[in-house]
Amino acid sequence: MINKHFLTLHKNEQIKIFTDKQFVDFIQEHNNKKEYKKSKNDTDNIKSHLCSDQEMLIELITIQLKIILKKRRDIQISNMSYLDIGCGNAFKTKKIAKDMGISKNKVYGTNIEAWGPYQKNKSSLGIHFEYIKNNTLPYEDESFDFISSIFNLHHVEKLPDFLREISRVLKKGGIFLLIEHDIYSDYDILIINIQHLLYSSLYDKKQNFLDNPDYVYLYNQFEWGYLLKQVGLNYIYSAPIITNNLYMPRYDNRFFGFYQKI
Repeated sequence: MINKHFLTLHKNEQIKIFTDKQFVDFIQEHNNKKEYKKSKNDTDNIKSHLCSDQEMLIELITIQLKIILKKRRDIQISNMSYLDIGCGNAFKTKKIAKDMGISKNKVYGTNIEAWGPYQKNKSSLGIHFEYIKNNTLPYEDESFDFISSIFNLHHVEKLPDFLREISRVLKKGGIFLLIEHDIYSDYDILIINIQHLLYSSLYDKKQNFLDNPDYVYLYNQFEWGYLLKQVGLNYIYSAPIITNNLYMPRYDNRFFGFYQKI
């Protein structure tokens, strides 16, 4: 964490030193001010010309998944059962299912009970939903043809046990989609810690994040591949996640990968 360190900001040729708490307080205080917000017209103009990074990412992922599944004669996509672990507000869940052509009644989502700004919307997600309890997925063995986890697993403390849970509820031959950070250096870790600090302060509205930060443990894609292989999920394909801006890699080093249960 960057806690107890200092952030240096340069303004009008004067150097000001802020503690982490002062920095977070400043962000929270100014978050709702009009000068920091785009107008609706600005947002509509952007949407009319570009898809969001999330939408572009999902389109890239579903194209690649269709290529993988095209070689399989034992799976009919519309009949695939799909589980999204850590589904949030289910926006990504439903878009992946729609782009893939998966039947609505085959789409499931799950999350822990304390799940940030989405917890009040669980009754209107439009998918089958159950809570994760005691690090256990509430489904029978080999229930799903396709499972995804999008930026969640780096928060799981008992990760080996939870990876075994994922493997347990995935059918043999089923596909697991992992989207995670791809971390190699202390600099990468610092960037992700700042990102989590801002997200928790602005979206989760946590007032004590500096004193009680979320659990975070970060790996690179090769370490993720090793961990998944230990639970019977073999690597198929992976690629870095890019942005709409000149197709450059993201600042927070993200990747997506497909793994198959043997």
